[in-house]
Amino acid sequence: QLREAGLLEDPPIEAFGSLRSRIERGRPSALASRLAGLFVEHRLEIRGLDKIITYSYRFLFRPFFTRVACTLYVALAIVGTFAFVQVLRERDYLSVLLKGASGSGYAYGALTLLLAAAFLVVFHQAAHVYAAKSLGREVPSAGFIISRGLPFFYAETTDIWMESRRGRIMVSLAGTISDLLLGAGGGLFMYLVPDSEWNPLVFKLSFLSYGALLLDLNPLLELDGYYALADRLEIPDLRERSLRFIRRELWAKLKKRVPLSRDERIYA
Repeated sequence: QLREAGLLEDPPIEAFGSLRSRIERGRPSALASRLAGLFVEHRLEIRGLDKIITYSYRFLFRPFFTRVACTLYVALAIVGTFAFVQVLRERDYLSVLLKGASGSGYAYGALTLLLAAAFLVVFHQAAHVYAAKSLGREVPSAGFIISRGLPFFYAETTDIWMESRRGRIMVSLAGTISDLLLGAGGGLFMYLVPDSEWNPLVFKLSFLSYGALLLDLNPLLELDGYYALADRLEIPDLRERSLRFIRRELWAKLKKRVPLSRDERIYA
């Protein structure tokens, strides 16, 4: 079923991998190549997390996925975003975005910005994990990947592929919704407690959250919004098919004035 839907593909076969490794093993550049490979893509995976996630969902996080909670989320998103805009207008928090409060310096500011970004990423991935768990799906592992020298956190939620389209969309957008709620919650806090010493850090977290929200909703990037859109349209590999159609078929069909099908209009 997954293969027919285009969700599975055969892994590539490295026919000459063993031979190449034997040849390069004795070269001086072998160690340098292996070290460089860590920055191309290296995965650190933590397995056996499903029992812990199931237990924590059952006893801690289940109330966060009720209808009452969703209603409160809508209210928080609206009120908190309005509060964040008001804070931007009334207070000069943008000046402390890259540095700490009260002239504490750029090093401290960069550190707090990094900590805020790390918390945002963990919060974002946790939303995906517990959204999948709320549908009874397994989350066997999580970890992070170093790709092109940059770290990316991830959670293994591919079991959600067996869920309905609505369920897949919900899990895809769970991280985006968490970004919105985190930003809105920070905005509401700064609005209600304007003199808090935590506000510079809270502002950084809110600012990053809204920035992540905009990135996630960009359908041109393979992030949450893209996967939700692909599920909504029921077109797997949407980006690849779109690029292939634009490069190979679109201009010829436009010149000949050939009507485009429903999928072709989406690709264009």
